Amino acid sequence: CTTDSRRCDSVRDSEKMTASALMKIIFLVIPLYMADKTNKLYHMYEDASCCRFSELFHRADWEDHKTRKLFISRVLGAERRFFAEAGVAFDPDTGMTYDGHALDESTGELKRGPPPAGPFGFSAASKEALHVSLLALAVEKEQVGEGTAKLIYSEDEALQLLEKKVSSMEAMDAAEPGFGGFLPWFCSRGVKQGPDRRCLTPQEEASTLGATNDFVGKVPGLDNGQLAWATYAVSKVLRSRAQEGPRYASLATRWEQRLQRMRTTAVPIFYAGRGTGALRAVARIRNTTQDALNASDYETVPLHPSYLDDAYEG
Repeated sequence: CTTDSRRCDSVRDSEKMTASALMKIIFLVIPLYMADKTNKLYHMYEDASCCRFSELFHRADWEDHKTRKLFISRVLGAERRFFAEAGVAFDPDTGMTYDGHALDESTGELKRGPPPAGPFGFSAASKEALHVSLLALAVEKEQVGEGTAKLIYSEDEALQLLEKKVSSMEAMDAAEPGFGGFLPWFCSRGVKQGPDRRCLTPQEEASTLGATNDFVGKVPGLDNGQLAWATYAVSKVLRSRAQEGPRYASLATRWEQRLQRMRTTAVPIFYAGRGTGALRAVARIRNTTQDALNASDYETVPLHPSYLDDAYEG
């Protein structure tokens, strides 16, 4: 360009025009791309059947409120296929949780059918604590039909499960009052008695809850501390809505009775004795058919004594 200044000027003008055109294209295309991506994101939010949504959030703007809301909604929508499905997360008759469910090793999908497929027919108070807490959120008046609560359980679903669950707990407490209203590791559908004592399968008729074979005559403190707080939460939520009708009033009273039962029996069962200042991690029960009012009916598991050292775990 040093020999022909006019040609140089022409080349520079051409380059400027090309750069300007490219910038215009970029500024037009990028917003269109982002708008298309956003529309896809909103479509996925509305599509409750979709679960493979992670790629839509790749390099997402996590400071954006809508993005966070969409992500939480999609996660709950996918997880609801587990925690809200009867026969997968909980027993359809007793309302009690299952510890887990078998998966097909090649596909990752649920492996349905009789054992070893299907749900694991046992659970514990810690799993109940999580489930009861979700149910409390679903029926909290300020949350019903709003935000993420409606993506967990509908109000009627939650009430039905709370009715089944408290009925199962009441029946077990009546059959084995030595547990004091607390829960051992238990058979979610009930127990098949006899020489081959085991948890009932979904293919068998449901019965009264009972301890798993490794927790006959034993009750854990940590798990039941979690359940106690969940019971407190759900009883408060139900009582706040008791004036709305007999269903809420009845359920509030029954869950309050569960909480009061645990309050009454916690010290005889779990306190290790005067001067110890210790709470048993697992208490052994001498006779589960006797009511849990006499501390002498309970002892620390002798072979492997353990105690709770965290006030929030028991």
